Amino acid sequence: MENIESEKVKQLNSALNEQNYMLANSILKELCNISPNTYQYQLNLAATYRKINEPQKSYKTYEIAKKLNNKDPILYFNLANLLHEDLNRIDESIENFLISLSLNPNEIECWKNLSILYMRTDQYDLAIKASDKILSMDALHFDGNAIKGYCLMSLGHIVKAKPFIEKALEIQYDERVMKCLSAINHSLGKVNEGIIQGIKSDGAFVFYSDDRPYKII
Repeated sequence: MENIESEKVKQLNSALNEQNYMLANSILKELCNISPNTYQYQLNLAATYRKINEPQKSYKTYEIAKKLNNKDPILYFNLANLLHEDLNRIDESIENFLISLSLNPNEIECWKNLSILYMRTDQYDLAIKASDKILSMDALHFDGNAIKGYCLMSLGHIVKAKPFIEKALEIQYDERVMKCLSAINHSLGKVNEGIIQGIKSDGAFVFYSDDRPYKII
């Protein structure tokens, strides 16, 4: 049985390298039948279910994986992404990001996704706190500056918002942030600047989604 399992693991790693998630999913189901209590098999199976657009099966498999290991921040991060992007369960997504961060408070992409969800649900004060955490780790983080500026603007703190929006644009040009700067300049009476910047088109903050299926050693 060990030889069969070892060969299946080699086939799995090859499939993951080739991003053949349908094949990887099939191999992982076999591995889970051989060794149902192996956490990495269940975690990767959940990830590949999402890759092949079967979110409900992905969710159920993450729940199985959680029973085997409830201390892995990657599991909660992946589950939070699934809940938000595929299942539209925002409150549960936020809850899982918070659990992930309680296990690994230095995961900047997790803070980023959490801040975006707070922003999208109009919880601007919480989004600002999350973006402050990002900026404490990386003062030149584009989204940290952009999200904080946008949230300050949304709360009516126009003057405070402007330097964060300008800093974001120094780091990376982005049309949606230009629109924020346009709105700020209109509010501050700089109409000509606002009109010029307002020509730029709209956009949306990019959610960092990573299922993280990874090689099994």
